[in-house]
Amino acid sequence: MTKKTPNGLPEMEIPNDRVAGVADQFRFAANLLFRQTPFRICPLIVNASFAIELYLKSLNSRNVYQDLSDEYGIDGFGITAKVAQGGHELSKLFDALNPQIKHDLESAYSRHQSGQKTAPLKSAFAAYNNVVCEWRYPFEGSGKRN
Repeated sequence: MTKKTPNGLPEMEIPNDRVAGVADQFRFAANLLFRQTPFRICPLIVNASFAIELYLKSLNSRNVYQDLSDEYGIDGFGITAKVAQGGHELSKLFDALNPQIKHDLESAYSRHQSGQKTAPLKSAFAAYNNVVCEWRYPFEGSGKRN
């Protein structure tokens, strides 16, 4: 399929609906798991941390348009997303964001803390770097234990 941007359609949306929509699904799954007794701790942690990862990626993704006429004979475009920063390290995903978006997130985080002394947002993300990788295969011994 050829890649061309249709006239009038955005190259970038913040948040990117395709990425944020998938993040919503993982957050929904984490919320369901959280309400279960007993907890299903590994899938809860993986789904919650993956949702956060995808929300960060949704703030730094570009639309990719595929012309459907070549392959399917349809006059239209398929739309996917290309994230600017890959990987599972939340602090790296945060670092890759536009400075204004980072500032807005940091401000919202500070307001939510309501005067409590907390780590900066980047440090909060860094504390959970690679949680998806550490918890998705707990039988390999890489999951953190309390």
